[in-house]
Amino acid sequence: MNNHFLIHRSGGTPSVPPRLLKLLAKLILLLAPALGASAQSLEILGDFIPLGVSDDGSAVLGESQEAGVRTLVAHRDGSLDTIWSPPPFNTISSTTLIGESAAISGDGQVVYAATRVFTKADQSNRVQLIRIDADGSMVNLPGLPAPNIVNTNVYFTKVNEDGLVALATTDSRKLYKWDGSGVSQISLPEDFYFSEVDNSLTRVLGYVGFESKQMAVWAEGQPLRTFGESSPRFYPIGITPDGRKIAGNYLFGSEEFNLASTRTVIHDLETGAKTEVITTGYKRQPHALDCQGRLYGGLEGQDNLASDEMWTEDKGWRELASALTEDYGLGF
Repeated sequence: MNNHFLIHRSGGTPSVPPRLLKLLAKLILLLAPALGASAQSLEILGDFIPLGVSDDGSAVLGESQEAGVRTLVAHRDGSLDTIWSPPPFNTISSTTLIGESAAISGDGQVVYAATRVFTKADQSNRVQLIRIDADGSMVNLPGLPAPNIVNTNVYFTKVNEDGLVALATTDSRKLYKWDGSGVSQISLPEDFYFSEVDNSLTRVLGYVGFESKQMAVWAEGQPLRTFGESSPRFYPIGITPDGRKIAGNYLFGSEEFNLASTRTVIHDLETGAKTEVITTGYKRQPHALDCQGRLYGGLEGQDNLASDEMWTEDKGWRELASALTEDYGLGF
């Protein structure tokens, strides 16, 4: 891999909206060993919205616009290529992507996505799920298992290493799996809300309860593990790709007068160790976790790179741009 830090840029300056921080965090960790002490630089991938990144950082999946039409693109081997375009508009039907519902396999070769097909005659619509293989061929996937509503939005969340298994949700209470045998629904524990899953697609992060949320981890065939803190609302923010560490946020202090602080807790599921990080200031919350337990966050509502932050156990909170420069020698 070239010694470049991969990042999406829109406009004149790099920006990292909160919803893209998890992709950024993953790219930082994956590229760090390869970067070493050599000179580094930013590589601008192109004008598109990142949707996912392969486990080794070699491929970035995104959504782009071509003549006003939404397409799926992938940046691989130094080039940005369109891997899916909707069928040409006609008088019978039209097809478009569903939101940002697309995910890429760990090896960066296979993509899953959800599309919506509108039929002009009766103004009806249905969801068509697709898989785009390494050779560019497209496969129509089976729809949701019965009972289902044909126009329910489906959101792919994770694909395994070789692209043979994919997970998707319709809402935080339902999780589905596509594999060689077709599609099936995963029976989540009662009162459990899905948030994220590790690279093995076995350890699931979420929370239990609706009003009084408590972070929880579940794996099929194992009892649900909950992680209660002193706040009645303990929100999950991330799980490491190896499924070993999880992190969650809770507020303490007075939210009413904007004097609340966020306490983030990182749990090591293997050793039982717990690390607490306090971030002062209302709405200044971590919202991403990388493989080594580093946190990424910042002031909610800010999308300028300099306003985002990175936390490490040895150096605490630093501006993200400064941390990238100090730790990886990147220039902005």
